[in-house]
Amino acid sequence: MDGDGVVARGRGMVRLLALALLSGLLPGVVTAAASEVYSYRDRSGVLHFTNAPADVRFRPTRFSRTSVERVLWTPRGGRGLVQHTSFRPRRAPLGIDDLLDRAARRHGVDRALVHAVARAESNFDPWAVSSAGALGVMQLMPETAAEMGIADPFLVEQNIEGGVNYLSRMLERFSGDVRRAVAAYNAGPGAVERHGDVPPFAETRAYVDQVFLFRQEFLRGQLAARAAGG
Repeated sequence: MDGDGVVARGRGMVRLLALALLSGLLPGVVTAAASEVYSYRDRSGVLHFTNAPADVRFRPTRFSRTSVERVLWTPRGGRGLVQHTSFRPRRAPLGIDDLLDRAARRHGVDRALVHAVARAESNFDPWAVSSAGALGVMQLMPETAAEMGIADPFLVEQNIEGGVNYLSRMLERFSGDVRRAVAAYNAGPGAVERHGDVPPFAETRAYVDQVFLFRQEFLRGQLAARAAGG
């Protein structure tokens, strides 16, 4: 599902540039014409679509049932608004799971932990945008993305590479202490160092617990898959 998506979560709508695109975006219908739809996100966070790109910022975009549940069209002043509801998968969709696995191997991080962090951060949504401005599958803040050498956090490969690289750095910084590393991923390493442990922030503590829960669920799923295959 590399590159799939419709809109940044948190806005719930995008501005369409080409009305020709709308012929495939009727209520309840999602097209799979990957080569016919292009998009880019501007600095204000609005995602623009067209079927005839005239700007180098446009990239091919695919719509998939794994990422979009519903597309609604409402006329407004000659333009339109697209609204969507993302699925809440328990496992990474095909394509994203492979990228997570490869990044985990490349950086020497437990793949169950990588999948758990991605699920806790964005529920594997490549277009996720938090209220604080964190972006993509691994919810990279712009400054963290820049630190990791990521040019476009909405490119799934780059986002996952940056997030797993950062997670590996947190594990190294905290001598392999997974709880502290996960807390640092959420609250920043400075907060963990100041408190000498998981910071006493309700959000961070809930986040750490959720990551460990998701990690266990991933491992149980792997065991069940092996047992079924054997």
